[in-house]
Amino acid sequence: MQWSEVSLILQNGIITEYTVVFIPNVTANQPNVTQRTSNLSISVEDLVPFTVYNVTVTASTRIGPGPSSKPMEVGTPPDGELHTIIFICVLGVTTNMFTL
Repeated sequence: MQWSEVSLILQNGIITEYTVVFIPNVTANQPNVTQRTSNLSISVEDLVPFTVYNVTVTASTRIGPGPSSKPMEVGTPPDGELHTIIFICVLGVTTNMFTL
């Protein structure tokens, strides 16, 4: 999974970390999956096959986190493999998503 960096003129300081959260969109007892990175991409594991997740990306500076992106629904295929997803973040809000 990868996303683009927030424009320098829109950042409130140097981005030190991104937090990506996958929240299952079901009532079953499935845990959230959270990953932190300083990169613009992550490899996602531990997702349940054939499940819809609400995904957000939050950029943080040394002062703290900024606003999270709007949640985007992402579904895992029956085999559990997550296909490439690209988030385009502007002002901390996800404006578009492409699944390849």
